[in-house]
Amino acid sequence: MRRLVFGLTLACALCGEVAAPAVARAQTPAEIQTARETFVAAMKDEQAGNLNEALVKFRQVQKVKDTPQVRYRIATCLAGSGKLREAKKTFGEITAQPGNQEEKDVETAAKEQIAALTARTPTVTIHLRTQPPAGAEIQIDGQPAVAEQPHDVDPGPHTVILSGAGLKRAELQITTQESTKQVVEMAVEVDAPPPPPPPSSNRRTYGFIGVGVGGALAIGTIVALVVRNGDIDAIKKDCPGNICPTATQHDVTSAKGNANTAAVAAGIMGAGALIAGGVGAYFLLTPEKAPAAAIGFAPRDGGGMLQLRGQF
Repeated sequence: MRRLVFGLTLACALCGEVAAPAVARAQTPAEIQTARETFVAAMKDEQAGNLNEALVKFRQVQKVKDTPQVRYRIATCLAGSGKLREAKKTFGEITAQPGNQEEKDVETAAKEQIAALTARTPTVTIHLRTQPPAGAEIQIDGQPAVAEQPHDVDPGPHTVILSGAGLKRAELQITTQESTKQVVEMAVEVDAPPPPPPPSSNRRTYGFIGVGVGGALAIGTIVALVVRNGDIDAIKKDCPGNICPTATQHDVTSAKGNANTAAVAAGIMGAGALIAGGVGAYFLLTPEKAPAAAIGFAPRDGGGMLQLRGQF
């Protein structure tokens, strides 16, 4: 009976001017009539348990006539559909606005509903087993949360996430029931730091240098051999049948000396090319862990000597 009387009071509130609408413009008679019909239909949906349909219609009425009575019905539908936090907020909006005596009755009823919803609304408290590093973030259903403090939630499933720089992301799925106080424990796991970069090595650099020097010496060897062959050809030209005229004796002697020098140079550079290229190839082709060869000066009695040390 009380619900019927209260519903009739709300209908009267729509028909009359007991409350000023939140929208500044005046409503047309057609808009008022449509809102009245929508309100009646919403009441029927609410009484039949079709709370979602009723909620949609009550909000349509609110756009035309935003009164505490209409907000009360919206909050009632929210509470009935399990949206306890939003319902409590809507009831709170009613109590925050002063009104006439009829609206005072609605305010009193809203306060009673808030008390009932407070008892029904579940809470979730996040307990971290260890102190998290600075910058750690906790979220409940995507909303920021604070550890060790209760947070109102609606009944049903929820997602709790702990994340932050230097932390392993932790995610828990929980389910709450009406009138429960749930404590959720979460482990704080520090993310393993990235492995240190491998120690810098000059092996490849040494290898390329060795191969480059070996290549240069090989080219020098070829040039020296070409020069030697040129000198030999000149001697053969000046001394046909291995008989050298007296007039060309000086030139022949000089050419022989140049050919011998070129031969020695070709031999030295060729040997150097083999050594440099071999050392370079060793640095490039052997595994990194292989000890690198080293060249050093080792003192000896009466002097010193150049040594090539290492394992091959």
